[in-house]
Amino acid sequence: MQQPSNPFNLPMMLTFLESRNGHLVHSLDFDIVSVATTEHEAWEKARLCGKGYVEFGLSKGWPDYIAFSAPQDKITPDTNSCVQNRS
Repeated sequence: MQQPSNPFNLPMMLTFLESRNGHLVHSLDFDIVSVATTEHEAWEKARLCGKGYVEFGLSKGWPDYIAFSAPQDKITPDTNSCVQNRS
């Protein structure tokens, strides 16, 4: 069996939660956003979306394109958010 030239590394899925009129979870490693009326539902939607995103990329043979980070300049000290790392 031939080893791939670039092994696939899955990011830690750093996310942040913002709560105003609802709950928004943003996966910074994949630049995927989920929105829901409850915090729990927002996290669950984010997990499902991240899982589907990675599985689809792997099934299509696109491991080099799965990690697509959010722009670094979008989160500032003025951003009203709670940074959490959930697996």
